[in-house]
Amino acid sequence: WDRTLSKPEVIFARTSPQQKLQIVEQLQNKGHIVAVTGDGVNDSPALKQANVGCAMGIVGSEVAKEAADIILMDDNFASIVAGIREGRAIFDNLRKSIAYTLSHLLPEIIPFLCNIAFGFPLGLSSLLILFIDLGTELAPAVSLAYEEPEADIMKRKPRSAALDRLVSQQVFISSYLFVGIIEAFCAFANFFYVFVGVYGMPASALPFTAADYFKDDANKLVINGREYFAAEQMDALTTAQSAWFASIVVCQIFNLLSSKTRRQSAIPRLFSNKYINIGICIELAICCFLIYVPPVHEGIANNWIPGECWAIALPFGVLILGQSELKKY
Repeated sequence: WDRTLSKPEVIFARTSPQQKLQIVEQLQNKGHIVAVTGDGVNDSPALKQANVGCAMGIVGSEVAKEAADIILMDDNFASIVAGIREGRAIFDNLRKSIAYTLSHLLPEIIPFLCNIAFGFPLGLSSLLILFIDLGTELAPAVSLAYEEPEADIMKRKPRSAALDRLVSQQVFISSYLFVGIIEAFCAFANFFYVFVGVYGMPASALPFTAADYFKDDANKLVINGREYFAAEQMDALTTAQSAWFASIVVCQIFNLLSSKTRRQSAIPRLFSNKYINIGICIELAICCFLIYVPPVHEGIANNWIPGECWAIALPFGVLILGQSELKKY
């Protein structure tokens, strides 16, 4: 068996049902993923044993159909190729959607870690996290399911079932850590811009203030001789939280565009998927609605942000898209 199956191409003729089963088992013992096609009763043991059994829908026996995993309704072997292409596209799109979703988790966690460990004012409220996870991110993540397959999808070797999982180590590191860190830096940049540039609070004065300040009944905060009462402290905090929220949204838009492809450049097909374009519009609409509509942002303890915050976030978004393109080359 080792000598026979080591050849690049092997043809077995006039095999019995038992021999067909042995061929499948020997290939599986060597670590191969085995697909078997058949239409008769004699094929059913091999169809059952195979990783993927394909029975004929028109001329196939009922026993073969029962044993198979897939039934070719048109008895056309070309349908197998189309099915493989579709399956690879679904796997790719699921991985893209998971990678996109993982990216925004780190900038959601870091504000709480900084608040607990260093006493910084909370950069992102729990309510805004819910709006990200259940609002702005929902439509873009689903829209990736409608992405067309990449041109080289049928030129790739079959993936290793043991190593190339849906959430691989590479996907986790690239999305959760690499892209997530860029988004976190973007959020911090806007967070400190609001406190320092808009409200005149130096960054060095912010650590270990969360316990006594930046809440509705906060004590008066004096920094460099300037007094900040509770109302102004809350204005600064809610504006900074809105800037953090907007930073994640902007970075995730660029992350979404970079996630359109895994191996080839995303630039030529940047806006080719109408569902992704609609998802981006929905994401921006929800973000602006929560930040700039007075009854809404007052109801969720939010605040409007200056245009500079959007401008600060853009280079980080371009960086996410740029590093993704470099990895593909």
